[in-house]
Amino acid sequence: IGNGGDRTSSSNTATGNITVAAGNLTLTGASSLNAGQGYALIGNSAVHNSSVANSGVASGNISINVKGQTKVQMTDGAGEAWIGNVAIGGTETGALSLITGTFANTDNHLDQFILADLVGGDVTIGVTNANTSNAVDGLSYSSANALTILTAGDLTITGSVVNSGTGDITLVTGWKPS
Repeated sequence: IGNGGDRTSSSNTATGNITVAAGNLTLTGASSLNAGQGYALIGNSAVHNSSVANSGVASGNISINVKGQTKVQMTDGAGEAWIGNVAIGGTETGALSLITGTFANTDNHLDQFILADLVGGDVTIGVTNANTSNAVDGLSYSSANALTILTAGDLTITGSVVNSGTGDITLVTGWKPS
């Protein structure tokens, strides 16, 4: 879901805000190379072309609101599942807000999205179900952008959460989403 560019386009930029609202959300990459090396992406994507000035720009804010469960899963094949703007060899900008009732097994890839998306903008992750226990395994990064993690339930931090840049880190438990 989003806009995409490829190496052959004249400008190879992908811009625009993305809004997704769902009851439940499952994002799954392709299961094999024979499936077309497919990937599942919520975000804009662009690939830098060295022969085209200002190419490889992916930008736009992403807002995802899921009332139920969010599940992001990689496969044992070549498929990727990703949330956020992707600019291969270029630049990506835009904030990400992902608010969900609960997370199912995300194959421990949520931290990868967070770290990659903090390069281009603020990141807010929220869990609205107060009956859940959530964990952050630890994050270490350098960014001028803000990271906000909100949970209506419990939050366990199992490692350090450190930003050596200037962006704020906000962790909230007992969050009461409106």
